[in-house]
Amino acid sequence: RESPARPIARRLLSLGAHVSYHDPFVDHWTVDDNEVPKGGDDLVSALESADLVIVLAEHSVYDPETLARHSRLLFDTRGKARDARTETVELL
Repeated sequence: RESPARPIARRLLSLGAHVSYHDPFVDHWTVDDNEVPKGGDDLVSALESADLVIVLAEHSVYDPETLARHSRLLFDTRGKARDARTETVELL
């Protein structure tokens, strides 16, 4: 509701991006009459299939380490995965 998800999705769609979302609390989502497909029920598969993952809201069901480890490119606007990303890189 309060996140910038709609305007960001709107802009990405206008640029020709293929947009999907993952949110355990949202079953269907539309942006300006466009049905945005859900990225699946499995978080890891959704992360690994995306070219870019953008985190716009904090959800306690999302583990920052999982987001960092399975995203090709992660833009975490909430800053929760920053430490997890550093630890993941150092482990490699």
